[in-house]
Amino acid sequence: MVKYSKNKKVNIDEITNELQEKDKKIEELLKKQRQDRVIKIILIIIIIILLLLFLLLGSKVGKIGYNDNINTSTNPNENVLIRITKDDIDIDKNESLGIFKNQKFDGEEKIAPNSTGTYQFCLKNESNNDIIYHIKFEEEASNFVNMKYKLKIDNIYIRGNEHEYVGIEELDIENVKVLKDSNNIYTIEWFWEDSDEADTFVGSKKDLQYYTLKLEINASVYNEREEKK
Repeated sequence: MVKYSKNKKVNIDEITNELQEKDKKIEELLKKQRQDRVIKIILIIIIIILLLLFLLLGSKVGKIGYNDNINTSTNPNENVLIRITKDDIDIDKNESLGIFKNQKFDGEEKIAPNSTGTYQFCLKNESNNDIIYHIKFEEEASNFVNMKYKLKIDNIYIRGNEHEYVGIEELDIENVKVLKDSNNIYTIEWFWEDSDEADTFVGSKKDLQYYTLKLEINASVYNEREEKK
């Protein structure tokens, strides 16, 4: 006797649908993985670009804090009285002047390469005599700052000119005579001249930077005999 085994009937359509469904899920999973990788790569690129921009701008702008003050000295035995004012407001000895208030930084006292500014003050002789005075300019900085200046007395350039700035070593003035009850109006024009290598170094250490400008004014009674000697 021949026996026949009973085989379970296979549903080809069902198996085909299951395989297609699995292929679809695998494809969606691979697609999502590819999208995730693309997003990660884009984020990494954006972060790198932002870091490069930050380093570039930070090194180039190199903004630093400022400081400035004025120191006046007269001989009390000669009864010399000078008065320094800004917009008719007295400037006291060792007072901060605000020379570097910068419009680029909304009037904050910061400076940066290629920024410029102007500061004006008045020196008044309130003595009963003509006086002679000297002004010494001195800078202090944590690192080199390529600062240039022009200087006017009563709207006439005495240091630099309309087109050229000079270094601080050329700013000092001596033996300026001012008659009694007269005054001189000074205008300081400043400009941080671009210097790529130095500015990059300053910018890389911007949290530690400072720049100080000091003015020292010494006055005495004008003596015509002394001048002739």
